[in-house]
Amino acid sequence: MEKQTSTDEIVFYCSSCKTSYTGRPEDTLIISATRLADNTDAYDGIKKYAALDQCNHKIEKECTVCSSPYMSLVRIGATERAVLVCFCGNEVYYE
Repeated sequence: MEKQTSTDEIVFYCSSCKTSYTGRPEDTLIISATRLADNTDAYDGIKKYAALDQCNHKIEKECTVCSSPYMSLVRIGATERAVLVCFCGNEVYYE
């Protein structure tokens, strides 16, 4: 199920059966949790160690700081914003 919060009310949408359910007043607490998940500063720890993690996807892109030929790709936040991270600590938002 997906949360659709583009309007003032919460609507849950099931992509399998194509049914929408209007949220209850107590579901409004979800909106604040969703906004917190979009705060990319909350993911500083992930970005800090991404270059050291051998499981992260490596992109052939030269770092502008240390000239390393590869950077690690991580996706952060509910919107899965792509960030390239280098061993030297350089971060580049990837489009």
